[in-house]
Amino acid sequence: MSRRGEGEAAFTFKGADYRLVIDFNALADFEDQIGENAFARLDRSLDVPLTAVEQRAFLWAALRDQHPQIDLRAAGKMVKAGRLAFRAALASFLAEPETGEEEEEEEGAGESGGGK
Repeated sequence: MSRRGEGEAAFTFKGADYRLVIDFNALADFEDQIGENAFARLDRSLDVPLTAVEQRAFLWAALRDQHPQIDLRAAGKMVKAGRLAFRAALASFLAEPETGEEEEEEEGAGESGGGK
């Protein structure tokens, strides 16, 4: 099942496994690096592709949760290897909930409310 907010994917680089996590912390780290609203930049990326600096910064931000020791230069060396995993993680993070998924969660929360 694909749920909004998962935002995770894995890839291998030089024999080591890495896990990307795109969440609000990663978006904030990306914003810090590029000096622009992450959501606005992602919207614009449909017309204006991310620059090399932005790609490196976003991959680095997505690596930080699971691999805090990786710096920007190391992330830059991984961009090509991590590109497909990054796209999968981003798509998962931005995915809309499946039809009925939010309604089921809301109904479940109300059932244990004690009948107010």
